[in-house]
Amino acid sequence: MKNQLMHKLPTAAALLLASNLAQAVPMTWELLNNNMDVVGTFMLDSDTQTTSNASISGDLGYYTISSTFTFLNSSGFVGGYPVNNYFKFFSAEAGTVYTDDFGNGEYNQIRVNDSAIDIGTLGTLAPGDGLYDAYIHEIYNFDEISVYCSYYEDLYDDEGNYIGQGGCGWYDSYANYNVESGYWYDGFYLRSAPVVGAVPIAATGWLVLLGLAGLHLSRRQEVRSQCA
Repeated sequence: MKNQLMHKLPTAAALLLASNLAQAVPMTWELLNNNMDVVGTFMLDSDTQTTSNASISGDLGYYTISSTFTFLNSSGFVGGYPVNNYFKFFSAEAGTVYTDDFGNGEYNQIRVNDSAIDIGTLGTLAPGDGLYDAYIHEIYNFDEISVYCSYYEDLYDDEGNYIGQGGCGWYDSYANYNVESGYWYDGFYLRSAPVVGAVPIAATGWLVLLGLAGLHLSRRQEVRSQCA
């Protein structure tokens, strides 16, 4: 009896591990525009409702960091659109400063404080189940500073005749902080990434085979014990 139990323990452990691993397998999903061009991808684990490895580019900026704001098959809103699948990603541009140097000490500068994109779809997401209409809300929060010349020095010749403008006599500036701009989009689609080529047996598959082999070995041991 003890020998039978020892033979069955590895089998049970392998099957249990295989079943646990099989519950959480992230899959790649693609975001497409109206022309069916892939403009982004991310990993989605439907069991844990988490997203990762986001890379969304093109007109929507560049988003790489997944947030915890992911829910599936629950009602919500993206912009003004009701959805029941919701994903939120943050932009890698946060903290980036863009400067337009106009010369002569004049410039415009924008600092990105935060940028996020919300994506929502309808229906129950299922791999290989075609296209899902995607609604997108993009939000930017930024600071803007502009420096410009408000007064140029007048130049005169020795006889007192006006000959033009000289250097800047007085610079002025204005600034806007925490400016928030939102953009809503539709005409996008979401789908699970198509599988290309042969798919190798996953680690869970090998574990299942190991478990079945263990069961076969245990059964042979039982038959031998009975014959003896």
